[in-house]
Amino acid sequence: MAHITINQYLQQIYEAIDNHEGSFCAELLSFKHPHVANPRLQLASPEEKCQQVLEPPYDEMVAAHLRCTYAVANHDFVEAYKFQTLVVQYPSEKTDQAFQSHKEENWALPVMFAVTLDLRIFANNV
Repeated sequence: MAHITINQYLQQIYEAIDNHEGSFCAELLSFKHPHVANPRLQLASPEEKCQQVLEPPYDEMVAAHLRCTYAVANHDFVEAYKFQTLVVQYPSEKTDQAFQSHKEENWALPVMFAVTLDLRIFANNV
């Protein structure tokens, strides 16, 4: 997993979202997962790639996550915190709408748990 391409990573995210696999999606967006050490995924501007594969608001969430991996790789924890905040907050209205349509399933709760836990860890490092 540590050496996958951006397209492979985005395809895995897409499939996890499409299949409502919250735990797997949470792993793919967590900083405990080995993909964060992959230089191919540490992108300063991943938005275009994310938009090619993912629908809003997931494209925005994943782009912010990838920008966060870039910031962490450069030991810029203030920027990492900023981008991780975007993962949690930026698409909140849109994400609420996306998650609302699946509210009976609660499949996305592991995702929100993982990204908020990482946000807390970054806050401690700032």
